[in-house]
Order: sequence, then structure tokens, then C-alpha cells
Amino acid sequence: MFLAPTTFHGRELKLPTPYLLEAEYEELADLVCSSAHSTPGIALLWRELERARIIKLEEAPAHRVRLHSQVSYTDLVRPEHCTAQIVSPLEPATGDPGLVSVLSLTGAALIGLRQGAVMPWLAGPDHLRIFRVDAVIDPPATTAELQPAQARERRRQVELLLSMD
Repeated sequence: MFLAPTTFHGRELKLPTPYLLEAEYEELADLVCSSAHSTPGIALLWRELERARIIKLEEAPAHRVRLHSQVSYTDLVRPEHCTAQIVSPLEPATGDPGLVSVLSLTGAALIGLRQGAVMPWLAGPDHLRIFRVDAVIDPPATTAELQPAQARERRRQVELLLSMD
């Protein structure tokens, strides 16, 4: 199995923390575990899952890369500016070059990162890549995400009304 290194030429790579909701973590772990064979992207995603901070929805940082996020990032080694949408490999293939599977090296490197994060990773034994997340456009919220947010807003409004006495 390919192991995603955390050092480059004897120097420790400073890795940003990926932030994932529990449901996101479970979905990504299921993708990794159900893969027929290991690839460098799967190994990198597994390493990122092991390092991830599992958070509640209300703790989720704004502009965090997740499935269906549109992310603008800069490859600081080349240098090259790119835009991609991170998708599950289970989604129908459309041939759109802007869609990047979360099981690819690029998708695995970006998932869970916040806007502004700088992510160094190895694309081969001696091939350092460094991505900076420039912007994240969040996908529309799902019903499961909206319901707790709506309930919190209702509680906030009730508390505000009660405090006006």
C-alpha cells in the first residue's frame, strides 16, 4: 500500500487541519474502505481522515472544502491557479474537467481545508506539491444541515423576544 509521507527531504511537512462533519467523515471513510485497490489518492485521503478534526455543524468553519464545494486554489510550486468542484466518485461522470474526485490526489489534498490553508503533499517520491486554498464557494445546504440551523435561529429569536420585557 502507498503511504502518504509527512516528510520531504528529511523535513517535516506542516499540515493544516482538515475539518469534517461526522457524516462527511463516515461517507469518505466508506469510499476509502470500499475501494477495490489502493491508489495514491486513496492513501492520501485516508491519512487526511486520520488527521481530521470531527466537528458539529455549528462548529464548522465558513468556507471549508467539502463534497460539491467549488474551490479556487493555487499550486504554489508550479505556480498555477486552478478551480475545481470536489465530487464523489459515485456520481455520474460528465466528462467535465472541472470536476475532481475526492479520491484523486488533488481532491484528497483539498477536502476539509479552510479558505487560506496551505497544504503541502507529495505526488510521488520526490514530487512536492503545495496548494493554497484561495476561495471556497459552499454548496447549497442540505435539508439535514438546514433544520438545525433553522431551529437555532428560532431559539435565538424567541430568546430575543423574551429579553425585551
